[in-house]
Amino acid sequence: MLQTKTLRDIILLSSPLALVMIAQTITHLIDSVFMAPFGSKPLAAIGTSSYLIYVAAAVFIGIGISTQIICAHKTGEKSPLSDINTVLISAIKLCILIYIPVSIACIAMSETLVTLFSSQESISILSKEYFCIRVIGLLAFAVTGCIRGFCNGQQNLNRFLIIYALTHILNILLSYVFIYGIQINEITLIPSYGPTGAALGSTISAYIGMIAQTILSTNRTLLNHHWNNKNSYITFKKVFTLSIPNSVQQVLFSSGLVILFAIVAKLGTNAMAASHILVNIMLLFVFTASAIGQATSSYVSKSLGQKNIKTAHKYSMHGILLSLLITSASSVCLLTYTNTVLPFFLTEKSTLTIAVIPFVLLTISTCFECFSSTLSQLIIGYGKSKTVMWSSSVTLWCFQLPMAYILSNTTLGLTGVWIAHLSSKLVLGIIYIYHWLKIQKQTSFTLY
Repeated sequence: MLQTKTLRDIILLSSPLALVMIAQTITHLIDSVFMAPFGSKPLAAIGTSSYLIYVAAAVFIGIGISTQIICAHKTGEKSPLSDINTVLISAIKLCILIYIPVSIACIAMSETLVTLFSSQESISILSKEYFCIRVIGLLAFAVTGCIRGFCNGQQNLNRFLIIYALTHILNILLSYVFIYGIQINEITLIPSYGPTGAALGSTISAYIGMIAQTILSTNRTLLNHHWNNKNSYITFKKVFTLSIPNSVQQVLFSSGLVILFAIVAKLGTNAMAASHILVNIMLLFVFTASAIGQATSSYVSKSLGQKNIKTAHKYSMHGILLSLLITSASSVCLLTYTNTVLPFFLTEKSTLTIAVIPFVLLTISTCFECFSSTLSQLIIGYGKSKTVMWSSSVTLWCFQLPMAYILSNTTLGLTGVWIAHLSSKLVLGIIYIYHWLKIQKQTSFTLY
């Protein structure tokens, strides 16, 4: 039976979290609108770079998830605030250690990586410039993700949300300025950088946001905390251990998306531009479901820390029902306004034409995608990160990618790629339901 308090708890925590996650996608979509006058090539270049950045950032996403789980569990155990602060410090230490080799490798291999998607020199040059600038901003992304996990684990995201929203407003303003430049009375104050300007805006705003979050959202934890207290090593080991399956799952998933985009790239520039827009529209709704999953997961971990398994199961059930309700309504809206949404982002008729059927398939798959996203976060909240890692990775690499490659080489083309996507999300949803039902029968859990 649905309980108002439980639903209210999930909605109050997931709403700001969803806004935080959606803000990034909205910013990318606005960048795409800014890029529309430049044609399909800049869109294709940004799409290529965005997927490569996603792979590089994936390892840090896993650390942020681990930070949330441990902070929520310690909050449920009523651990001292100093212990919870140590979790954040340990997570940031780990981010810094990983960022150094990752950033060096990405920049050194940038030219090779972007040419995997397109042999056209104009696209490769734009992709490389965009990618290298965004790599510089990865550390800000990583630290901000850890702070989000720290705040979400304690069910306190309000201040983080305000700063994050202001950061993205700044991102949009800076991107516009750097893309088009500023000229007054024929005097150029800031030159036009085109697509590269979007990367500059994102990177600069990310570091400004990170500094603001460090000072305000953490109550100066990073500035006042003793970085080498006696619990530091033990906590660092816990964060590292729990981050491994989460980060591996994220890296394998994001790498799979890169391969998927490489398959799309073989279908031409128009297919690349269309897919870039389709994926970002889909992510708006997937992030909403993921936010519900993360919020519910936080309450699940907290309840398990309190040794209250019944309450943990109650939160997980309500989270699933809420996700199904919202995502179903979202799919109906997408189907209803297909002819309104796509032309807003795709101005070239040839690109718009090939995007229509994949968009319809996208709206259908959104329900399964969102449902799977919520369930995956819940399963992680129960300490089953390895289950999510294996389930998502095997489904993507052994089912979706081979199917997408085969169908893309038929007359279906881009439509075949999205048929494979729809089929894989249906299979993954069934797998997650099976594991979630098994979890409901357990009477004890080990989170880390």
